[in-house]
Amino acid sequence: MNAFLARGVNAVERKPFKPLFLIFLLIVVVAGFSLLSQGIAQWAEIY
Repeated sequence: MNAFLARGVNAVERKPFKPLFLIFLLIVVVAGFSLLSQGIAQWAEIY
């Protein structure tokens, strides 16, 4: 089993997983889409 886990995709060294970066990225994307939608609504004189 250990030989299988040491081959192929599993043999590639990876950086440590950073969940805080993903949370930050998600907040930035959601805020960006929110600002974009507000801008479109004001441009179209809906809001």
